[in-house]
Amino acid sequence: MSEHSAPPPPTARAGAVAPPVVAVLVVQHPREGLAEALASLAAQDYPTVQTLVLVGGRDDAPGSRAVLDTVANSAPSAVVRFLGANTGWAAACNTVLRLVKGDSGFFLFLHDDVALAPDAVSRLVEELYRSNAGVVGPKLVEWNDPRRIASVGISVDRFGVEIPVADEGEIDQEQHDAVRDVFALSSACLLVRADLFRTVGGFHPRLALVGAALDFCWRCHATGGRVVVVPAAVVRHRAEWTRAESPELRVERTGLRETTRVQTVAAMTPAGAFVALWTQMLLYTIVRAVVLVTTGRLGAARAEVAAVVAAPFARGDVSERRAHLAVHRIVPAAEIRALQLQGSSHVAAWLRRRSTRTTTPDQVDDRREAPPRGSIALWTILVGLLLVGSRSLLLGGVAPVGQMVAFGESATDLVASYLSGWWGAGYGSAGSLPTGTGLVGVVGLLFGGRMGLLHSVSVVALPLAGWIGTWRFSSVLGSRASRIAATATYAAVPLPYAAIAAGRWGALLVYALVPWIAHLMRLLVGHIDANDSLTRGDEDVFFEISPRVRVRWFSSLALVVATGIAFEPGLLVVAGGLVFVWSVVTLAHGASPARAMRWVTVGVGAMAAGVALNLPWAAAYPGSLWWEKLTGAPVEGGREWGFLRIASFGVGGYLLPLVSLALY
Repeated sequence: MSEHSAPPPPTARAGAVAPPVVAVLVVQHPREGLAEALASLAAQDYPTVQTLVLVGGRDDAPGSRAVLDTVANSAPSAVVRFLGANTGWAAACNTVLRLVKGDSGFFLFLHDDVALAPDAVSRLVEELYRSNAGVVGPKLVEWNDPRRIASVGISVDRFGVEIPVADEGEIDQEQHDAVRDVFALSSACLLVRADLFRTVGGFHPRLALVGAALDFCWRCHATGGRVVVVPAAVVRHRAEWTRAESPELRVERTGLRETTRVQTVAAMTPAGAFVALWTQMLLYTIVRAVVLVTTGRLGAARAEVAAVVAAPFARGDVSERRAHLAVHRIVPAAEIRALQLQGSSHVAAWLRRRSTRTTTPDQVDDRREAPPRGSIALWTILVGLLLVGSRSLLLGGVAPVGQMVAFGESATDLVASYLSGWWGAGYGSAGSLPTGTGLVGVVGLLFGGRMGLLHSVSVVALPLAGWIGTWRFSSVLGSRASRIAATATYAAVPLPYAAIAAGRWGALLVYALVPWIAHLMRLLVGHIDANDSLTRGDEDVFFEISPRVRVRWFSSLALVVATGIAFEPGLLVVAGGLVFVWSVVTLAHGASPARAMRWVTVGVGAMAAGVALNLPWAAAYPGSLWWEKLTGAPVEGGREWGFLRIASFGVGGYLLPLVSLALY
């Protein structure tokens, strides 16, 4: 039994009345849906609901008369109070602590864009007593389509990252209709015991709407109060303000949300444990920022990194919140951690999105799909062969042959050399250092300065990167069987194994990057995945893609090309050749010249961006012997290889060329 256990329901005693519920509706300005929200409160079958409308402004402000008229027409018995200023949703809700006396009953906090089913309050109160909960929330459904779920609770990982229990817009088939404990609830509709609300001090008044509910539910957990979702209570939620945001406002809100999240984690974590948690959060955020940057989401990466880096300097507000929580905390932080999502919310959300990408029979045009076990078998074999074949490299290190010399003793020295413009090799020289020097130094810092480990990983992981890129690229083929065949064919090409044997690290890098370049270029050109374009065609799907998504794809392509150029400038020759071949093949298939020119436009743009990202070092190439710098020194007398050997990638004594050709 928790400290805030609910008393027996008064309705169980003869002649007792139902405990009062004060419905708090915060209105900043009148908008569509307010009248229906008020009418739904007036229509509740719960006998003792008192509606309190809190208006964020003065009674003589523009729009105040419209709010009063709406209340008079939709909920005549409601009480209206003007707050005098827009204090924010959380601070406005807290005024109920001085307007309503006593600890009995409940507070129902609502947005002004919800509409409750007639029995919603009754079901919430009933389940609160049955579950001995402190906070309960309903099943939120979409305003215009109640068949679709908006929210049935929120899970949270140890870094405060939220993931909804149900996907937004998920069809409601009663799959989430069980009463369950959740870590947090949407602030759109919350029923809270009045005594618990007073004990924790209400919502944090300085938090924005995007983080107030998480902070409040977290503090309720610390006091032993259960947070429960009640799907039997149904509430429609409009939430159109989030869909109508301008890009600028969306960026600002992302930064505010990330700052609020990190500071909430800091405030809810004891000071002695926060240092270790913050270190984990920083490392995780750096890795995630790399992923976000390479997929073109620069604003999100900047917001997340800035929030984590600034956390140790926000000690004033965080310390105040931590001290306030310590007064009424009865549940240790370790027990609260057990209520959170194990692992990462970002990874869980990605896996969920992957699992829901299914196709219908009419989309696949009666083609039989290979079972998932074929994919599992393929990757098990490939990863097993990679580990077995590279065991000596992983255990004994990479032999310093050719281009595979050691990266250096210190990552900080590499970064310092790149920034200073002085290369200490030999007698030393001044000038623009290769961009790859700086990149190796930065990645070495992420590896904790273990340059030997980075050296081994940079060799062993590149073939795997190429196989994964081929798997992504071959989604254009439309079936799992074709993706398995394409990936197996690319893995059978002996180039990477011969490159490792000959010490040609640049060739190994090109092998890893070419599938990713092909994948991103075909998306930008308009070769959408087959399952997406069977019914409408590539062009129809292509022109529905938002400019923001195309910018993200191009940013990713430019970063991939720039990374390749930083280590192997010859990638420009390879990329140019691929662009030429693909544009010619596009014309040969009967496509319009405009579509073939997309390959040229995208390819030239990506290569130009890649060169620009490698300035000023890239400026050193236009000069004498530039072709040899790109392609390597010529071989005296030539290699006298026949066409068949070149076409089958017969670069060494390997049987794999025959396997590769046979798979075609």
